Amino acid sequence: MLYRVGNVLVRFLSRVFLGTRVKGRENEPMEGPLIVCANHISFLDPVFICAFLKRRVKFMAKSELFKNKLFTKIILCYGAIPVKRGLNDLGAIRQAMQLLKSGNVLGIFPFGRRVREGQEEEESQVKTGIAMLAARTKAAVLPVRVLTKRGRVGLWCGYRIVVGKPIAYEELGFVTGGHEEYGPVSDRIMEQVMALS
Repeated sequence: MLYRVGNVLVRFLSRVFLGTRVKGRENEPMEGPLIVCANHISFLDPVFICAFLKRRVKFMAKSELFKNKLFTKIILCYGAIPVKRGLNDLGAIRQAMQLLKSGNVLGIFPFGRRVREGQEEEESQVKTGIAMLAARTKAAVLPVRVLTKRGRVGLWCGYRIVVGKPIAYEELGFVTGGHEEYGPVSDRIMEQVMALS
């Protein structure tokens, strides 16, 4: 209930104060396990993506965000899965896999942190978790790009969410589904995200 009410409020406020618009909502599959893969330019991205997509999305979030009690209550309402960055967090991986195997939607930011537009190639490396999860759960991937007029988020910034066409598991290019393929597949997925405009 709180999730739905929060999304209605977020949609209204973001449209009024940020000029938020969404393109490609019709591309979102309404059934089956799905990984929403997006770039990350603002701490507001997961809230906005949850608010404007039709299905309920549960994002993986860095464990540091769970230190503030009030903020913890908010992100847990959105079903966030805490992840210890820099470590092989098996608990978080198991949670994510179970979510997908149950036919639900998982959200991931493969850069692993917020990256302003224009910095993607220079300062960031795509993490391989998205390919690993897709390989183990046979989930489809939904590329989503967030962008603004000047690459920053602020009042009337023209915040945009562009939803691409889903990539079926069979289209991801796995041959064996082994660890050596995670890097190249993750890179190809992120290239499709950043090609959206």
